[in-house]
Amino acid sequence: MSAKQDRRVERTKRDLKNSILHLIQEKQDLNRISITEIVEKANYNRGTFYAHYTDKVALLNEIMEEAIDGFIEAFRKPYHEKSMLDLHSMSATVIKIFDHVEQNASIYSLLFNNKIFPGFQQTLCYSLEKVFSKEIAFQDHAMEKINKDLYIRSQCFSIIGMLDLWIERNFEFSSKYMTSQLLEISNYKPINFKITKSKGQNESK
Repeated sequence: MSAKQDRRVERTKRDLKNSILHLIQEKQDLNRISITEIVEKANYNRGTFYAHYTDKVALLNEIMEEAIDGFIEAFRKPYHEKSMLDLHSMSATVIKIFDHVEQNASIYSLLFNNKIFPGFQQTLCYSLEKVFSKEIAFQDHAMEKINKDLYIRSQCFSIIGMLDLWIERNFEFSSKYMTSQLLEISNYKPINFKITKSKGQNESK
């Protein structure tokens, strides 16, 4: 395939993806979206669609895979070509995951909607977990007492949880603020917690 044909395929697939995303935004229901609607909105015919995808599920899967690949690429940037990463001295400017999500806000707003894309957050979390497990070795002696798998799972869900709340609140915070909060949370080591009970909780039943 020539470079010109490659670009044409990329443009066609991009148009089809944009089309279904716009329809999802309008209808908030995948079941109400037909192949005909997708191609009409993208100004193509059904033959063009089936030349690239078997059905709309295949199209959606590619959208999700690209989002996950982009997120993982952004996650890797702080330690790309580095042998050591010190969280305590890491600059906020090297963390790119929140920039990536903010730049693709419309897509992530849909993908994080559990009613439309059930399971996406979990899939993203597990993809992040694989990167943690394969690419990051912990050198802190305190980790000797901590189960690595449990620690990694908790950290990954923590990041996804931050993203979920950020998206839920319609990106009310800047990506810079979210990055600074991630660093603060990562470096926070509470000595103890004070638990305040309401009057009703203290009363015996």
